[in-house]
Amino acid sequence: MPGLEIHVVDMETEMQLFAKNKITEAFDTLSKEAKIADFLTSAFFRQYPGSWNCIVGKNFGSHVVQMTQSYLFCTYNNEISILLWKSG
Repeated sequence: MPGLEIHVVDMETEMQLFAKNKITEAFDTLSKEAKIADFLTSAFFRQYPGSWNCIVGKNFGSHVVQMTQSYLFCTYNNEISILLWKSG
């Protein structure tokens, strides 16, 4: 995907592809970081039911506890970070 760089991932291939497509779609259609995070959380909840969380922004740190096979950390255009995980 253009502009998308995955740094850490613990997801099956199908879920990774879904994530890449939805992240690209979100950045193509939305401009506010909070709206992008809401879009991704909702998309994952519909496709993979459960408690999904998403942070989109610059210069943040985190430590999360996630379910196995449900974690992704990436950057878009080498500028904005996306952290997506399922917590239960």
